This record gives sequence, C-alpha cells and structure tokens, in this order.
Amino acid sequence: MISNEIIINKMMLAVTKHGIILEKTENSFENEGVFNPGIYQDGNTVHMFYRAVSEGNFSCIGYCRLNGPLTAMSLS
Repeated sequence: MISNEIIINKMMLAVTKHGIILEKTENSFENEGVFNPGIYQDGNTVHMFYRAVSEGNFSCIGYCRLNGPLTAMSLS
C-alpha cells in the first residue's frame, strides 16, 4: 500500500523589536500619522509599505526604503 505523505517544513523566524522606525512628517500625505507597516527584506534593503494619513483623515499607501532596519534612504 502506498500512502501520500505531506511534509511541512516550518521555517523559524527571528523577530527583533526596534521601536519606532517611522513617524509622521510635514509631508502633506502623512502629516497626521503613519500606521500598519508591512515589511519585506531583500538582503540589507528593507521595503516598508504603510498607511499614511493626511489632514481630513484621508489615507494612502506610503513607501519607505531602508538600508538595514533603521536607516531610511527614501520616502514616498
């Protein structure tokens, strides 16, 4: 008898808390706040997509590219 076997490999993730990395700025698209970041790391480059809130409670998606986990290189 042949049985089908499903093998699941669980990848362990290491989580490091760095505190506040990004705060609201004077930029019109995020002058009320930045929330809900989503992170993707490719080598030493970290890509962050987040909810940016402007005056009047209008939301859009912001993007920040970081060199390593803490040094912002570009913001849009």
